[in-house]
Amino acid sequence: MVEAANRTDPVLELVDARYRHTLIARDDSGGGKVKVFDGVGSCFLMTGGAQAAFVKGSWFSTPRPSVKFSAPSRTTYMQRVLFEKYWLRRWF
Repeated sequence: MVEAANRTDPVLELVDARYRHTLIARDDSGGGKVKVFDGVGSCFLMTGGAQAAFVKGSWFSTPRPSVKFSAPSRTTYMQRVLFEKYWLRRWF
């Protein structure tokens, strides 16, 4: 994994840290529980030419987000395709 460049994000500077941690989502399992989003997440980043990178990070880290990404590859692209197929079959 490659560490993202340490640079100040002007949008994050506008958001007070105490409010960044209050994003919530409703639990879809039927229990009606509210979950607090802790800012940790990941995604595939399509880079073209049948290649993709994998990005993961802790978006609410202070003083700035901690983000790592893999070098683009055909293997990561195929993982992304399989991930998409799995969820499309599951949802539909």
